[in-house]
Amino acid sequence: MTHVAGVVLAGGSGSRFGRSVNKVYLPLAGRPVLWWSLQALARHSDVLVLVTRSQDVEFMADVVGDLDVEVVEGGTTRQGSELTALRHLAERVETGAVDTILIHD
Repeated sequence: MTHVAGVVLAGGSGSRFGRSVNKVYLPLAGRPVLWWSLQALARHSDVLVLVTRSQDVEFMADVVGDLDVEVVEGGTTRQGSELTALRHLAERVETGAVDTILIHD
């Protein structure tokens, strides 16, 4: 049996999108864009990890709603955030509790 961890990277600032807020918080069909990504990945994951900026960690409770999500603070770069997620999951990978990691970027 496969034990899957899903990771969603949401640590950006939205600057390339030309907005003052990260684009993943903008509404799409009544929910933040980020919620839709989490919802889709949650259907295929045993563990769901959301990597975000330190200033957005408290805001995540409103975004994730009733989804069971482990929120972790990301790095200063996309690669740093990926590494943070992998380190967060490392013990579960070592014990076999997780053998597949899906990263939504």
